[in-house]
Amino acid sequence: MSIDLPPFVARTTLVIGGILFITLLANWLLNRFIPPLMARQSPLWTGILEKRRVLHFIALTVPGLLAAGAAQIAPNLNPTLATVIYKLAVIYSIIMLMLAGASALFAYNDYYDQHYEFARDVPIKTVIQIGVASIFVIGGLFIIAILMDIQLVALAGAVAA
Repeated sequence: MSIDLPPFVARTTLVIGGILFITLLANWLLNRFIPPLMARQSPLWTGILEKRRVLHFIALTVPGLLAAGAAQIAPNLNPTLATVIYKLAVIYSIIMLMLAGASALFAYNDYYDQHYEFARDVPIKTVIQIGVASIFVIGGLFIIAILMDIQLVALAGAVAA
């Protein structure tokens, strides 16, 4: 029993499978080589960054960017499907960068609380929370601009008006 697929379906399946393979390979390589690099760094920052998973989120950005690039240069891929894959991959990367930025701010707050005597008297948690909210608002504007396929400057102007 054989299933005959139209040629464009077979090519599209191969291209999407290739994109998935490239992204999974990049994710595996990053997970294999980042921890030994972290082990050579200062144990003070390494523990805080590992606790908050900052580099984990940054590493998860790379497969999304590879998928976005592969969707743009993939041969024989339906242009609509290429655009959808590109937008989803870029949105995924933006979300991972937003999480990395928020985690980095929280990691700095942990460092500040642990290593400064005056941290109990002068907390910076509110400033950190404002920074995290700003990261998510700006990231949300980027995502909306990508989904609506408009320039970020035009969207910011429309929001400001």
